Amino acid sequence: MRYTHVVTRRPADSADPSHYRHFVATLLEQGLFVAALPAQAGPFAAPADGAVVLPELAILTPSTPAARSGEDGIAPLLARFRPTLQLPAGTRLDGGDVLAAGKTFLVGLSEHTNEAGIRELARQVEGYGYRVRAVDTGGRRLRHTVSYLGRNRLMLAEHDAGQPAFRDFGQLVVDEADAGGTLWLNETLLAPAVSPGTLARLQEEGLPVVTVDTRAGSANLGPASLALCF
Repeated sequence: MRYTHVVTRRPADSADPSHYRHFVATLLEQGLFVAALPAQAGPFAAPADGAVVLPELAILTPSTPAARSGEDGIAPLLARFRPTLQLPAGTRLDGGDVLAAGKTFLVGLSEHTNEAGIRELARQVEGYGYRVRAVDTGGRRLRHTVSYLGRNRLMLAEHDAGQPAFRDFGQLVVDEADAGGTLWLNETLLAPAVSPGTLARLQEEGLPVVTVDTRAGSANLGPASLALCF
């Protein structure tokens, strides 16, 4: 799938806006239409946490009070481009636990995502030819610990390399601090401030890499969380 649109969120007034402007400029250079959600009071809500978007539909995954009330702005924005679906009561699914890897959705079990949410995601997407695999992340958000590198490859830490859900993927094993947050975007990797060693390994793999400073919203989030692409 080639992405044409991306949803970001403006930083709080107290944040340095230059990092956000650089991030948006990088997205524009990739030929994307960039939509910016308003800044929010309280904890930063990463756009990619709020929905799972396929070419066929958008599944809303509200995990914050503002998202559940519709005040975060994601639902009406996505409704302009896709049919939108709300999850039934009792299910929990957070976009930060969902990693799209081709026609496979890898989904981590965490405090934000339960087994009922994973089953509901599978029920909604398998009819379109996708498959869903659950991942035991030890409670961590999957996007924070694993990155999709395109071409059926994952970047992950050594302790995740043996996961059964990852068996059909090529694996680039790196330091845990570098494993998550990188975004595969239209044949280019947008990477946070990974170590020089990891950056060199990505380049040795022949992967085009653009490093971006993503401190606009949260010091611990990479492009894969800060950009909701579709």
